Amino acid sequence: KYVSKNSKCKGLTYSEIKISGKQGISLPSTSSVSRSTSITIPYIIDCGETTQNGLSNIKNYTQLANQETINKTSGVTSINSVCSNTNKFTTIDFNNYKKLTSAQNAFYQNTTITTVNMPDTYNLENGNSMFKGCTNLTTFTIPSLQKLQDGSYMFYNCRKLSFDTIPVTEGFPELTNAQMMFQTCTSLTTIDLKNTNKLVDASDMFNGCSALTEVKNLNNCTALENFSNALFGTSITSIDLSGLSALKNMQSAFTNCTKLTTVTGLNNLANCTLISSAFKGCTALTNLNNGQELLLPKVTNANDMFNGCTALRQVNLNLPSITNLSSNANGIFTGCTLTKITITATNCTSASNVFSGMSSLQTLYFNPGVNCTTYDNTLKGCTNLTYLKINVEGYNSEGQSKELSTATSSEKCLLYDCTELTDLYFYGEIKQRMNFSKNKKLSPDSWRRIIYALHDYSGASGGTTHTIVIPEEKYSSMTSEGFKQFGDKGWTVTRP
Repeated sequence: KYVSKNSKCKGLTYSEIKISGKQGISLPSTSSVSRSTSITIPYIIDCGETTQNGLSNIKNYTQLANQETINKTSGVTSINSVCSNTNKFTTIDFNNYKKLTSAQNAFYQNTTITTVNMPDTYNLENGNSMFKGCTNLTTFTIPSLQKLQDGSYMFYNCRKLSFDTIPVTEGFPELTNAQMMFQTCTSLTTIDLKNTNKLVDASDMFNGCSALTEVKNLNNCTALENFSNALFGTSITSIDLSGLSALKNMQSAFTNCTKLTTVTGLNNLANCTLISSAFKGCTALTNLNNGQELLLPKVTNANDMFNGCTALRQVNLNLPSITNLSSNANGIFTGCTLTKITITATNCTSASNVFSGMSSLQTLYFNPGVNCTTYDNTLKGCTNLTYLKINVEGYNSEGQSKELSTATSSEKCLLYDCTELTDLYFYGEIKQRMNFSKNKKLSPDSWRRIIYALHDYSGASGGTTHTIVIPEEKYSSMTSEGFKQFGDKGWTVTRP
């Protein structure tokens, strides 16, 4: 028979107590049960209330009353906000809570509680802010998080929580929202995301987890779209991003990961649009995409992407959707000591300041396309550049703030600071006035390539209209044949 919680079970006989399908029932051997005999039934589903009413004021009870109330309401599906804020107990057990699906804000900002046991909780779906701010929580026991869908803020700032008791090694097969899920969990050292293939939002998921050294199987998160700030300030050493073709936002994902040395799988980020500050402050980064070209077809913002990557020596980037390197890749190499850079951005219109101040740069392949007209201070301070291949087809010498048609040798031009330049190559043609007055070390082959790259204006009406400025030494030693080679293409050669 079903006996309600309000029944006075006096004189019940053994035959009247029917608990089907459950184990752990301890009954006396006699046929009747006296008032003084206890019956232990530890695994009853649906005992007590099926709503949260009995828990609504739990924070005002004593610790004993808290636990008694919880034991009587094991049939509830929600325990939202029941033990938050001012609750003063340290340990609590949610036994027999097999129907529980939501625990949103359940222990929100409870700074007293240290231990929460949920041994029979298999169906939890909503853990939003469940333990947010529980700064003294050290133990959370639950058999599974396999049905968790919303884990946003779930363990936010649980600085003392020991994750050995949480089955995170199984992954989270139903999880879609993990925003700030483990943010500032400074005891978290490793996590496995092998079955987490429905996750969409992982923004700030591990932000501030300073002890985190490894994230396993991140590449299995094939539905992931938002990874911004996800590993900010962690201690990871390597990461594989292959398989993340749905990713759209990777802003500041690895900012200040000072132990990160290797990043692979970047060429799978086919839909990523935002990658600004992604590796900012990664002072140990040396291996980027195994040295292969990094094609990011949809990225529109790469500001500060490698800012402060002091150990990185080579970068090979293809950014076809960046239209303005000056504003959409601002500070991309600030603080770097790169020696070799390859950048292709064929839809660019402005390249001002991109490599400004990079005195360590020795080799540069730079193709901003035929529509790039502005190169203000693009190579300012590149005093050790020896090899340059560049597209200046859209270069507008008349429009540069430091490269005017009336410029003298004392006024800076595109290549003014590249005094060590020996090897010069071009994508496309030279169509505007160029000043090579400071490039005294250019090889004979470089001068031949300059002539070859000149646009042929010989048939233009009005005669020669474009000028090449060459070093004084080169001008003085130029033969008549040399001048003729320039003149045949409609160009005039002048000295500084």
